[in-house]
Amino acid sequence: MTSWRLALRRRRDARRRTAHARRTGKAVRALIDAADSANAARIAALLSDRSTLTIDAGAHPAEPSTAPLPGPMATAVELLKLLDTFPDRTLIEREVNGTAGIVVRSRDRVVGVISVALRGSAITQLWAVTNPDKLAHWNRS
Repeated sequence: MTSWRLALRRRRDARRRTAHARRTGKAVRALIDAADSANAARIAALLSDRSTLTIDAGAHPAEPSTAPLPGPMATAVELLKLLDTFPDRTLIEREVNGTAGIVVRSRDRVVGVISVALRGSAITQLWAVTNPDKLAHWNRS
């Protein structure tokens, strides 16, 4: 491949990554607003028809199940149930796995990290990690 074609491809790919990062950030901010208002319908409106929520709670049985959830409303309701388990929680947009995500803080500790995957402008996948062992590095001072 000639150098000018390679340069054009790199620029095009960089523009796509930047546009995707902007869409993901916008979706994450909208998800935080909807979750802060505890409105399942608003959350469901941000999700695709085939959206799923996966919760990694580790060996902590008090957490919600990790079973796949069908559809946007079930996903939204389960996300709100998960967030309600943390008293005085605060949701903060942060980079998670190289893209916009959500850090859940409660009582000055990180108690959850939520990664978000998009297709177009709809959220297709939410991965919530609430396993304290996996969150230890988020709580180092």
